[in-house]
Amino acid sequence: MKVIEGVLVVGDVQVVRNLFYADALGKNGLPVVRAGVYPGGAKSGRTMAERFCAFASEGIPAGRIDEALATSSGSYNEVAYCAEQTDIVPDVYEKLSWLNPHVLWSMYMRRDYLGLEYLRAELIDKLDVITFQKCRTNLTIAVSDMKANVKLFNAKDPDIDIFDLMFASSALFPFVQPVMLKGQRYVDGGYTRQSSVAIWARQLLRKIPRKQEIDMLYIGNRPHPRHQHPWEDMIFNSIVDMFLGMQYPELAEGAKSISRKVEKAAEVFGYEHARGRTCALFPLPDENIYPHEMRTHVLRERGELTRRRTERFLKALRPAREI
Repeated sequence: MKVIEGVLVVGDVQVVRNLFYADALGKNGLPVVRAGVYPGGAKSGRTMAERFCAFASEGIPAGRIDEALATSSGSYNEVAYCAEQTDIVPDVYEKLSWLNPHVLWSMYMRRDYLGLEYLRAELIDKLDVITFQKCRTNLTIAVSDMKANVKLFNAKDPDIDIFDLMFASSALFPFVQPVMLKGQRYVDGGYTRQSSVAIWARQLLRKIPRKQEIDMLYIGNRPHPRHQHPWEDMIFNSIVDMFLGMQYPELAEGAKSISRKVEKAAEVFGYEHARGRTCALFPLPDENIYPHEMRTHVLRERGELTRRRTERFLKALRPAREI
């Protein structure tokens, strides 16, 4: 674990450096498969959004990643990145507030307590779906069924509305009702008891020939587990027990396992792997945005700090041109 230009890095930084190339070749001459993991985090998702803004401004388009897994706010961020519209995302996080009269109206008219119906309508109006569909990235979005089992959907499946899929992956039940996808009800992908990352990664490894190397990048919204506030889990778990514990014990168990899953990801992405390299990026404590953050100035100041640091980080890693 090291800090480079204000970015906490776990694992092999060569994973990021390779993204400056349109294609990367492995030791055996085969193309390296580049994969991304983009978790949720409600308002803390702005951290990832700002990183994507920095990646885009430094010449790294979303299509440099071949395979990606996204959950909850990570799905909104990644879809916008693939649509080449990272510039619209930070403003969306600021608008998702009870201080926004449009969100209040949506709450009153549709019981949209978290503003997700409002967000869906905004994205339908603004998102360039055609550019998203053309992006080279094969995007998978994780959701949870009502028994907290992982379900992985192809975000470009023509039989699924991408807006419904993003909504389902961020549906913080019981504040947001489950979303119907192919006849089944689904909620926030963070509620799964099993790790969606582990299940997706196993599927990916089976799909890719053993001779082919993999670079895998994890972009965290929340600080590294070593920097987490000691009371945060306790408060979050008590809220989960209050609203889900009695009627939906499986979903409660999955929600309370989020912190453990982040810890496991931080641990796994720090290992050396036989099939390739892994790298994880985490914000520092002074960039921390809490999932429920409503203060616009905090979202803006800490988000912009993350973007500046990421831009410096990428400039430091950019390969030197040789003549």
